[in-house]
Amino acid sequence: MEKFKGENVTLIAGSTWKPDEELLAAFINNNSNVKYIIAPHEVAPANINRIQELLKKRAICFSKADISDIDTYDVLIIDSIGILSSLYQYGNIAYIGGGFGVGIHNILEAATFKLPVLFGPNYLKFKEAVDLVNEKGAFPIQNFSELEALLNRLLNDKKSLQKASEICKKYIENNVGSTKIIINKVFNKKE
Repeated sequence: MEKFKGENVTLIAGSTWKPDEELLAAFINNNSNVKYIIAPHEVAPANINRIQELLKKRAICFSKADISDIDTYDVLIIDSIGILSSLYQYGNIAYIGGGFGVGIHNILEAATFKLPVLFGPNYLKFKEAVDLVNEKGAFPIQNFSELEALLNRLLNDKKSLQKASEICKKYIENNVGSTKIIINKVFNKKE
């Protein structure tokens, strides 16, 4: 991952579905100087092939990547399951899929690594997403033009990216221990 990323800003798109992938591909195909990691929710070969066909940039699947030339690719498609959470540490911005369907996937994994998070409009039943949107560490989008505008701002304005990253970091730090608090409340335990 370090060789793939190099010194480039990296966008990690996790748990994506077809509507997410179509929007992302439109952005990827028209933007340079950024590396992209796409970890689709569905890793069946037919879906991986569909994603590759959407892309006009040099793309390679994780299972076929070779350390000797991985840095020559613009897009790395994760065609296996179970490694997404360990990839966020290499990113600068995250796009979390599912927001154009029944709802977004976990955003806290990305926020833990200070990645500002973008996602589709169906996020309101997730408290952490609502909180981070209100604090300006996460950004919902409705369509391609909103995705493009947000990504361009975060990619081209280092202060905006840094501010959103710090908001995510602070949110995670302020909510460490939440699980223990909830369990104690549910089971009427006292500290």
